[in-house]
Amino acid sequence: MKPALLLSLLLVACHSAPREDEHVQALERRVAVLERRLAALERAQDAERREQSSSADAVNTALAESCARDYALDLEAFRTDNGRYPSASELSAPAACEGLEVRFVERGDYHYSLRVKNPAGGNVVTQKSY
Repeated sequence: MKPALLLSLLLVACHSAPREDEHVQALERRVAVLERRLAALERAQDAERREQSSSADAVNTALAESCARDYALDLEAFRTDNGRYPSASELSAPAACEGLEVRFVERGDYHYSLRVKNPAGGNVVTQKSY
């Protein structure tokens, strides 16, 4: 191989190294930007999930409270007409309680206590006692 050709190849190799370094640095900067964007999108998605969960909890709570209120109104109407609260066989769930779990903790002629559970989580959302 001619020395001039060898020298020119070495010079080309030396000149391309800084260009490659610049290219690598540019790619690293681009990756860093993309990683920051991804992190921001993930934070936004997490916030949206929390908001949706909070909205669902609010809806479930409102449904349970509506159910408990309607049950209380029906029970009080029965007591007003009959002088006592209804027995288990005389009870019928109000339409607002459809799909909700209602449990009577206590039920007697002159008192009752009921709990309405969240249909999604199963936790007690509201409780009424009279």
